[in-house]
Amino acid sequence: MARTMNALRCLFLAVLVGALAGCASLFESDSYTGYVEGDFILVGPDESGRLETLSVHEGDDVADGAPLFTLESKTERAVLAAARAKLIEAEAALALSEVGLERAKKLLKRGVVAQSRLDDARAAFDRDTATVNAAKADIDSAETRLTRRAISSPVTGMVQEVFFRTGEVVAAGRPVVSLLPPGNLKIRFYVPEPDRPLVRAGTMVDVACDGCKGGLTARVYFVSGEAEYAPPVIFSREERSKLLYLVEARPGGEAARLPIGQPVTVTLADERQAASP
Repeated sequence: MARTMNALRCLFLAVLVGALAGCASLFESDSYTGYVEGDFILVGPDESGRLETLSVHEGDDVADGAPLFTLESKTERAVLAAARAKLIEAEAALALSEVGLERAKKLLKRGVVAQSRLDDARAAFDRDTATVNAAKADIDSAETRLTRRAISSPVTGMVQEVFFRTGEVVAAGRPVVSLLPPGNLKIRFYVPEPDRPLVRAGTMVDVACDGCKGGLTARVYFVSGEAEYAPPVIFSREERSKLLYLVEARPGGEAARLPIGQPVTVTLADERQAASP
């Protein structure tokens, strides 16, 4: 998605000179131009490794907890197997030392052995107990590292972009997929200084775009307190026809969900009428 938005920004720079000449007339209408964007959730591994499986593709809808990808885990499985073998040995040694401790207690009670014999048996039992506990801790650690090689979705949303493919090495912390929860979609548009008082947090606006269903609306949640002389991305009606989009259709619901990068027209007709004398 970042590549798509960069391409759109480059296109804007190419037509900036011509667009600036029409900015005045653009903002004098009853609508403003903008585009669809989103706050993405980037999902990556805590540790580096080779991507072994990829369970999703761009455009897929995923539920919270659904599998996304796994990293190669041969080393982690070997470490876990070794830890489990060590635990078996430690538990066997502990069982023997426990028998020895009970025997020493009985012999001391009968006066057959000295107190030092019991002390030695108790020390052996404590040592073997500590070894068992350490082996269990090693197993827990190995299981945790193995679990972290299989990454699940932290949210319900749509897979926006896949950054790595099966077989590639992923560094720790690098995102493998980006997700877009439904509530993270947003419309970005710009209004001129005279119209700023008409737009505030909570204002409802009408949203329209080429080929979209009618009746789309959005609610304003942020108005910048800092003015910009030229917005970073803006699409005039004339430039829309020059934009090309790759189309991938999926049948099903949510047909009105707008795609990232979609140019839109935002209308404040009700607010303008209310402000008119």
